[in-house]
Amino acid sequence: MNDEDKNKVTLALANSFLQTATLQQTLQIVQEKALERAKEEVESMNEEQMEEILTSIKAQEIAQDLKKQKSGETETPDNEVAKTSKSNKTTKK
Repeated sequence: MNDEDKNKVTLALANSFLQTATLQQTLQIVQEKALERAKEEVESMNEEQMEEILTSIKAQEIAQDLKKQKSGETETPDNEVAKTSKSNKTTKK
């Protein structure tokens, strides 16, 4: 069998898989391919490029932490009052 025929069979099978794949299976395939591509990209990067991306990731993590802290403060003012009341009770004993 020549390469052209193998390619036709391969494409037919791939199309068959795609037609019968569930959404979850499709997403898993896409995730695996994205991870493969990311690994290839990292291999071709120099240290400076990776540090730049890592700095961006760390900045996003800090921003998310600050957002969580801020939303935690605004969502639970009653908890702060409860904590203060409990601490006042323990100090009065």
